Amino acid sequence: VKPATPRQLILSKTNDKIYVEWSESETFPKHCLHYEVKYYSGDSYIGQINSVTVHQNSCKSYEFFPSFSGKDPVSIPGIDANSKYTFKVRAKPKPECYSSDLYSDWSEEKSIGEKRDSTIYFVLIITIPLIAAVFTIILLVYLKRLKILILPPIPDPREILKRMFGEQNEDSQVSKKL
Repeated sequence: VKPATPRQLILSKTNDKIYVEWSESETFPKHCLHYEVKYYSGDSYIGQINSVTVHQNSCKSYEFFPSFSGKDPVSIPGIDANSKYTFKVRAKPKPECYSSDLYSDWSEEKSIGEKRDSTIYFVLIITIPLIAAVFTIILLVYLKRLKILILPPIPDPREILKRMFGEQNEDSQVSKKL
């Protein structure tokens, strides 16, 4: 016997926990089903599965969710507040009630939280090196101008020697004429 798919999956988030609630099958007694809650974070499709046994509690009533039986919501602790989580639920009959090993189909997936936008990181990864490269080029051009002012070009020694010997030759020619 295959149970009906859990419906009306409702997620709520408080601090570091997510609470998961769903409507139970109307075709099975409420205490005869095991539930599995599968959830995964972000784009990762590798999820974690939590097995849940629903205990009937006739003392508790849910005013906001009249279609829900008297069960406590399943809490998923230790979540990241800045991540997106996706949940789905399925049911299986307990062996003491039915000898079926068939699971119901997974419920419709519901998500809570927001996925971080990765485009801003991509833009930063591209623009920061570009700005650094432009800044470096501008700095090198500016420093080249400063280098000319601070460290003037070294004179060529051949020119100095030519002038020195040229002046001596001129002096000796002038003295020979006298």
